[in-house]
Amino acid sequence: MWKDVSELTKSEQIALYNAMKQDLFPDEPDKITKLLKSIREARFASGLGCVYCGSTSVKRNGKYRSLSV
Repeated sequence: MWKDVSELTKSEQIALYNAMKQDLFPDEPDKITKLLKSIREARFASGLGCVYCGSTSVKRNGKYRSLSV
């Protein structure tokens, strides 16, 4: 595949790069950051909680009775 790309003209390579970039990363990094922030705000609006029992008294990478939970 790289051999085929190297045979393209410089302008064709740039056009291919831009097309691939648009397909792989459609949004600008700032938009993605804002989206992640809004997801986190919605997900953790009432604070962090245990995904198993719903308790809000949680510790990151905590253990319960010697088990990692």
